[in-house]
Order: sequence, then structure tokens, then C-alpha cells
Amino acid sequence: MKKILVLLVIMSVMSCSLLRKTQKPFQGKTIFTHEIRKQIEDFADITKVQFYTTRTIKMKRISSSKDLEVTDDGKVVIKQGEKAESVTLERDLPGVCISAFEDRLQISFSDGTYLVFRRDFIGTYSLLVERDLSGKAKVQYGTETYELAPGSDEAKLAIDKQFKREDNKDQRNEQGRRIGSGSY
Repeated sequence: MKKILVLLVIMSVMSCSLLRKTQKPFQGKTIFTHEIRKQIEDFADITKVQFYTTRTIKMKRISSSKDLEVTDDGKVVIKQGEKAESVTLERDLPGVCISAFEDRLQISFSDGTYLVFRRDFIGTYSLLVERDLSGKAKVQYGTETYELAPGSDEAKLAIDKQFKREDNKDQRNEQGRRIGSGSY
């Protein structure tokens, strides 16, 4: 019982810190922590939990493209250029865990791609970000590397968690016993 009370206090403090950062209510969700993960894994499979993003994650990548085409009259045409691709994962977007490791979770928000969230120093699961020499935040999304927009690197995982109290009460009225009605 003490563990549950401590967990409730920790989650409410973390939820308050989330509200201060985003300035918008994060209704009905709880920041996913390693302590919550351990509790879930004691009773259920982590891949059955619905996860959500706490922030909008904006990613972009620019790749050079080369294309070669042979025209009907036999000419070889080489096309060169850049391809810009951007992906936005909205705040509160649902995702599923496709793989779980000791301190990391692979969360998929669409078929064929996933983001890695790792346990950080305070026990929450934050987006796994790498920084290049210039300080730009980058993330692996599926098989490609994307540059993150400012603020996207602060995304964490949340879950929809409800607290339900179930007290069992056993009440009965004894009828008493009479001599010769049974064994002692």
C-alpha cells in the first residue's frame, strides 16, 4: 500500500512539471516511468499498453536524388536534385511498443517505422536523440535519420492510466450454534 501511495505522489509531481513545461493540460494521461513499467511487467505484457507522445515531434530530412531515364528517342537524361521529407507526430498521438529492452522501448506510430525512447536520469522515457557536431538534434525513425525541430527532442512517453479502488468487504450475520448441531 505504501508503494502505491509513493507512486501516486511521484506521478502527480511529474504531471505538474509536465503542465508547467507545456502550458496546456495533458488530460487523462500519466508520464510513463520505469517504476510504472516494472509494475506493468509484473502483471502484463508491455506490448499491450497504449502509449502517447507528450509533445509534437517534428522531423525533416533532405536527401539528394539522382534519377536516370532513357527517352523514346534514345537520349539518356540524368536528373539531379534534393528531396525534402518532413514527418509530424502530433502531441497525444497513440503508439504501440514493438520491442522492449532493459532501458529502451521501440514505439511505433505507423506501420514500418518506430522511434526509440530510453529511460532517462529521472526514470521517465524520453525520445532517444543524438546531436551532431553543430548541436542539431537528430533521431532515427525507421531506417532513416531525421533532424528534429526545436522542442521535439523533449518528447516523453505517457500512458492512459486510471486509478480504481476496489475494496472487498465480507459481511455476514452469524446464526449461532446449538448443542448437538455439529462438530467442534
